[in-house]
Amino acid sequence: MTSLLDVNVLVGLLDANHQHHVAITAWFSNNNSDWASCPITQNGYLRVVTGPKYGNTISPQTAVNKLSQAVSDPAHQFLADDISLLNRQLVTHKHIQGHQQWTDVYLLALSVHNGMRFVTLDQGVSLDPVPHATGRNLHLIVP
Repeated sequence: MTSLLDVNVLVGLLDANHQHHVAITAWFSNNNSDWASCPITQNGYLRVVTGPKYGNTISPQTAVNKLSQAVSDPAHQFLADDISLLNRQLVTHKHIQGHQQWTDVYLLALSVHNGMRFVTLDQGVSLDPVPHATGRNLHLIVP
């Protein structure tokens, strides 16, 4: 099953100095052949690794080059952000408990909509807000 990588997984995969790089690359090499990114995850990667608060900050050009090289992998698929959080068939709003869930819910719903799994380091991601999500659609990498 193709894996949509969360921002935190994408950052850890592409940054050899990231605290979870070893765990992420081990999971990636052992469990994944096809992977995906989308505008949200690509933007998130670029925002994080070029930000002053990130411990391994790189220049915007270096970040773009690293990401461009990664997505040139034949196993990569680019997903358009083509669903809406307002679509009540894709998202059950009553299960969203706080503002920090929106992006994860969106990425999980995008994964389900495309028959993929959402891969993250975030332990708090719940299947509840995405009605058609099952355990197959969410994978937590535990470092």
